[in-house]
Amino acid sequence: MTWIAKDLLNSMHGMNETDTAAGGWPASDMRVWLQDSILPLFPDPVQSSIKEVKKYSYTSEGTVSSSDMLWLPSRREVLGADDIYESGGSEYTEVFSGDTSRIRQRGGQARSWWLRSAYANASGESSFCYVNSSGTATGYNAYYYNGVCVGFCI
Repeated sequence: MTWIAKDLLNSMHGMNETDTAAGGWPASDMRVWLQDSILPLFPDPVQSSIKEVKKYSYTSEGTVSSSDMLWLPSRREVLGADDIYESGGSEYTEVFSGDTSRIRQRGGQARSWWLRSAYANASGESSFCYVNSSGTATGYNAYYYNGVCVGFCI
């Protein structure tokens, strides 16, 4: 069973400390932060129920996989098979059926939140995809602090 948070974590976080998306999600500071700092905050019975799963993410080298306990949704998971970035993996189109369904809140207000997919732009791989407060996916600098929408499987 897959769980994706309805609301964002109270703290915002950058995908990386510097403006790079090299290596994509598998090499990101966000991935380490979720595993090392956020996962231990879950109650022990929940932690022991969470299963490590294979997740797919876009990088400039193409789609790569990683094994994760906690993860951010990918662009494909949020936008479905029509996404131009990822070529494989799950689609959660029943949950994310349109822009409105992608809106997440922190403190009662709609906020932007990160996706684990790198963003292909003209200046190279320095950005990750995110969902803005209107529910539209785009990309922004990797060091920028956005909301965090956690996913996991039990």
